[in-house]
Amino acid sequence: MFYRVIQLYKAVFPKITPKEKAFVEEILSPSQTNLFYQQSPVEQRHALDVAGDLPAQGLSEDEFHTLMTAALLHDCGKSLFHLYLWQRVFIVLFFHLPFSLQERICLKKNLLTKTIRIHKRHPIWGSFLARKTGATPEVQHLIKHHHKPKSNLGLLLYHADNRN
Repeated sequence: MFYRVIQLYKAVFPKITPKEKAFVEEILSPSQTNLFYQQSPVEQRHALDVAGDLPAQGLSEDEFHTLMTAALLHDCGKSLFHLYLWQRVFIVLFFHLPFSLQERICLKKNLLTKTIRIHKRHPIWGSFLARKTGATPEVQHLIKHHHKPKSNLGLLLYHADNRN
């Protein structure tokens, strides 16, 4: 529970250091860097936290670069829509509700269901945006499936995303 308080603090006061900006520019191509900075500051902070939570050991250099690129861009599909802080909090809370209540919420067409649709579809949109920047098929796959991973690298990204 305490980690959720820290997440909220980082969402309210997202800060990115010059060292972190240098890391982004080292890992990502110029067009991918532009895509990273099209994300809201909250998503940028989250992406850096996810990347920082991933293991560096036990991976080849290519796997590490692929995983870092996917971590930095995994939520870039959300950049197509402005999400307010309350919507971000709602998404976290929504998936802790009983399934029957989730279904009832989704029956109506309103801002809450729009928020859920954005959350559910952003991996597909993000994969498309990443492809436009020249991201490898592996990075595109990791972004597209970061909520339902289909590979070992995907599982690493999934768990780091859920911890952050």
